[in-house]
Amino acid sequence: MARAIGCDGKWVIHPAQVDTVNQVFTPSEQEIARARSIIEAVGAAENSGKGAIAIEGKMVDQATVRLARLLWEKASHLGLV
Repeated sequence: MARAIGCDGKWVIHPAQVDTVNQVFTPSEQEIARARSIIEAVGAAENSGKGAIAIEGKMVDQATVRLARLLWEKASHLGLV
């Protein structure tokens, strides 16, 4: 639930909880791949002078781009990319 409402981590009170929290808050390979595709599509659109993009038939707004970049930065920090 914490991740669903936008939290990106959690405090724990016992070492046995660490693995579960890491598992819940670590971006999945699928999430990382989607973030990469959004970031690449936005970059290509900007380079060609386009102002809007769609991925898989869905418009991508600036909030989606921001979240993709945040996820990518987190994955980079964790050494996942």
